[in-house]
Amino acid sequence: MDTKKHQNYQTLIFSRQNINRQIFRCLIYECEDLLCKFTRTELLAPEKIEESNPAQNLRTSVNTLAFKLAKIDNFSDRVRLIQTDINKTVLDRQYDLFFTFLLKTEEIVDLNSIKNWRQKCDRSVCYIAEIWPTNLDLVYRYRHLFQDFDAIFLHNQCCVKQVEEIVGRPCYFLPVGIDAIKFCPYPKLPIRSIDLYSMGRRSPITHQALLELAEKTSFFYVYDTTRTFGVPDHREHRSLLANLIQRSRYFINYKHSVNRGAKLGGAEELSSRLFEGAAGGTIMLGAAPDCDAYREYFDWQDAVIEIPYECTNIAEIIADLEIQAQRLAIARRKNVVNSLLRHDWVYRWEIILDKVGLKPTPAMQDRREKLKNLAEAIAQADL
Repeated sequence: MDTKKHQNYQTLIFSRQNINRQIFRCLIYECEDLLCKFTRTELLAPEKIEESNPAQNLRTSVNTLAFKLAKIDNFSDRVRLIQTDINKTVLDRQYDLFFTFLLKTEEIVDLNSIKNWRQKCDRSVCYIAEIWPTNLDLVYRYRHLFQDFDAIFLHNQCCVKQVEEIVGRPCYFLPVGIDAIKFCPYPKLPIRSIDLYSMGRRSPITHQALLELAEKTSFFYVYDTTRTFGVPDHREHRSLLANLIQRSRYFINYKHSVNRGAKLGGAEELSSRLFEGAAGGTIMLGAAPDCDAYREYFDWQDAVIEIPYECTNIAEIIADLEIQAQRLAIARRKNVVNSLLRHDWVYRWEIILDKVGLKPTPAMQDRREKLKNLAEAIAQADL
């Protein structure tokens, strides 16, 4: 193998950055931005088709027919006939690697908008953030599209074997990563002026207790006041999130199943919030998932300090933690150091490359060195 050639490969990333701007997709786009720095990369981010109502109606009719034909034939490769509302692309050059990061299984049909992507890409990899036991039927429905990939990576460990059996392609567990340098509080070491930050999943009872604490004292409680929404710039949002976590002393982190267990088929998996909270050096309070992945990737003491989901006495718990300064300092340092040495996206990308026979690039090696140096510098820092 020509090592030099395989360190200078050309990657094509198919992105939904110009299609979906929901806040929960920003982590995906952060990953894509970093990959563009690691390799010679072309980011293909098409926009939605601006079409008239008749055109929309025609596409809907075509898709209805394609879906019916596929269903009659046990969901055959006729799913390739499904039309998307994305501008079509025809590739005019060859790439060494194709990569796409899907949030949900059904987004795979968007690749129908690139007619010749498999012919123009020597290798192909798909990463899927959310597959649960309750929606494996979608994997079966679109299995012919997934068969175009050389390797499929799943954030959720619970479904790896089932997806591999359904699709017939190599599938691997690989949790999401983090831009550990962006989220690292060192060397600027901002004052942790936010007492507790809660985003996303929360207990109404615990939330009420925190609201009362903030009302009666100087306790600064930051929390969501809106649900799912779009953001105009994913980079700005990720920078804001990093800044908020770096300035928070405590951070609520409950596992998925605490309020969604039935919808997830009882599965317990890692949440992206674990990686964000740890990288920012905050103290995470909540409930960690009871799964092998958590025990492997967050295998240090106090990665998450357990509190009840319905925690009426959270004020007393925090007051008790506040007198354990050494314990908290050790936990913060371990959170940040482990994130720098284990959870940056560069480590995830190395694993992906290895599975398709490609080597890390010089830019990736440089980032590894920077992460190592930061981790060593933090050994004596007061986080």
